[in-house]
Amino acid sequence: MMVFMIALAALLTIFIFTKGLDIYREGAAITEERNEPTISCLGYAYSIKNIDYADRILSFDLTHLSYSDSENISSITVLADKAVKAEMKPMVRGASKRITFENLTLASTFSVYPDRCSMYAMVCDMGSKVCR
Repeated sequence: MMVFMIALAALLTIFIFTKGLDIYREGAAITEERNEPTISCLGYAYSIKNIDYADRILSFDLTHLSYSDSENISSITVLADKAVKAEMKPMVRGASKRITFENLTLASTFSVYPDRCSMYAMVCDMGSKVCR
């Protein structure tokens, strides 16, 4: 009877340990998934100018500023009525490019952010045509 109780306690200990390890690994993966973009997004420095919008076509000049810590911008996302992402050739520091999005319905504002960095989006106002 004593051997059975010791074996049961050992199995229960192993079960609890493996479940705890699984929970820890899942939590670590979620934390890494959420925080990695945040850390890499801190280095982006960009500006948006010359905003034009007509016939559901949005275009603007994107400049990857020379003092940016990020080496390049490989995609840009506009969030208006829906998120629309534009993949592009990597844009190095100091470069400027005219970006165009088609079939967008804009309200008075829209957001723009590079790569997966929605937490650091610039909000652009269509009335003043200024992004902050």
